[in-house]
Amino acid sequence: MKSKILFSFFFVVLVFNFSFSQNPEWVVYDVTNTRLLDNNFRAIAIDVQGNKWIGTWGGGLAKFDGVRWTVYNIFNSGLPDNLILSIAIDGQGNKWIGTWGGGLAKFDGVRWT
Repeated sequence: MKSKILFSFFFVVLVFNFSFSQNPEWVVYDVTNTRLLDNNFRAIAIDVQGNKWIGTWGGGLAKFDGVRWTVYNIFNSGLPDNLILSIAIDGQGNKWIGTWGGGLAKFDGVRWT
């Protein structure tokens, strides 16, 4: 049994070292190079299509599909508040957005509830 534990540990160390030996390039997304309205991020979720959903503290919700940014806030959507605390995506692809003072919103990609 000890050999299995040692082998597993050895494999994890190899993966860890390999991932850092590739010199990855980091891309920083903020208000200077996106449509984000706030740099204070509180939540992030990734849907099955690979879209990134970013919740901010004051700037609402943003979706990034890898090319385009779409911003949802109290002025252009059914969001009850621009202070986003949490994002969850259910099995049907609905986005559930928890806000600071406005409660919970559901977005199915077309309609807000």
